[in-house]
Amino acid sequence: MLSSVLGVPPLAALGLAFGFTALGVFVDLQRIGTVGTVFRALYFCGCVLAVTWVRRRNLFGPVVAPPLLLALAVPAIVLMGDGASGTVTTGVVLALGLGRLIVQREPAAARGAARRPATPRRS
Repeated sequence: MLSSVLGVPPLAALGLAFGFTALGVFVDLQRIGTVGTVFRALYFCGCVLAVTWVRRRNLFGPVVAPPLLLALAVPAIVLMGDGASGTVTTGVVLALGLGRLIVQREPAAARGAARRPATPRRS
């Protein structure tokens, strides 16, 4: 989110979200035998960190990661119908991703310069 920082590669951001989610599942399964508060907190933090630390041009993966992580890492939650934490996390991550796309737009001059050929056209 800081314009002077390039951000992390997309796989690192997704790995961060997955790692936090897996850690939350592991801790809660050891602690209470099912997923609970620790899982929800780490899942939320991992997804939010992923979307805020990734490079701007690679926002797509972290923005769509929350429901996929929920479906892949914790299928029991999806099957039991407890998707409330997934909905909140998906909403927050989507809002942050869209906000970054709007706020951190490239200047029009930079976009135009990137598309212009280096050599002049012949008539």
